[in-house]
Amino acid sequence: MDENSMKRLLVVGDSFMHPDKNFPGQHWSEMLPEYEILMLSQSGSSNGMIAWQFFQGLELKPDAVVLGFTMPDRIEFKNHNTKDLDKWYSNKHEWQLSTDEKLAVDYYQATVCQEMLLFKGFLTVRSLLLTCENLQIPYAFTLNGLWDVDKKDLTDEYWSTIHKHDIRLLGEFAQHRAINFTTSGIFKMFPGFHVDDPIWQQRFAQEAREILQLPVDNNDKIL
Repeated sequence: MDENSMKRLLVVGDSFMHPDKNFPGQHWSEMLPEYEILMLSQSGSSNGMIAWQFFQGLELKPDAVVLGFTMPDRIEFKNHNTKDLDKWYSNKHEWQLSTDEKLAVDYYQATVCQEMLLFKGFLTVRSLLLTCENLQIPYAFTLNGLWDVDKKDLTDEYWSTIHKHDIRLLGEFAQHRAINFTTSGIFKMFPGFHVDDPIWQQRFAQEAREILQLPVDNNDKIL
């Protein structure tokens, strides 16, 4: 890379990680002028779709990565009208779901093992962070909805399980972790990135900037 060229920052995640063209300059990714942004995040993504974005994005040879994760109960359906990064949509894209897909979502969420959903979500996060470390790519991440699940009927056991997986699977990556937007207490449908408080957006941008300066050393971490 030419020493005078701009470094390339890959961004993957759901709506919190994606700017809104109707609110220019207000998203954290637009507050890092030192980077060329490779924006692959997609509103409504599941963690599986985020992993797909990540590995697709690696083919673009980014110099650094910011990853945002989401709720563990999002499931994917084949999108027959497009391809590549939009080859799937999740149950958050309710307007795209067929009657059968809506029934599948209801049945799945009523019968699935919540602890296994959480475990798979945290394992996905760990695998992507390990990939960054193995490739020696600077990275920052936020768990967002994976941790701050917006459900009032969750049991103490569920929250205990989140803590357990967080400490056991992600504790060693703590220095690369940025704030969660979902803890801001401010959620709006518009702008599309939901948190319009400039203090939160600026804070995330600054945390990401500082975290991306940290050395990356895999220290023989294993999956």
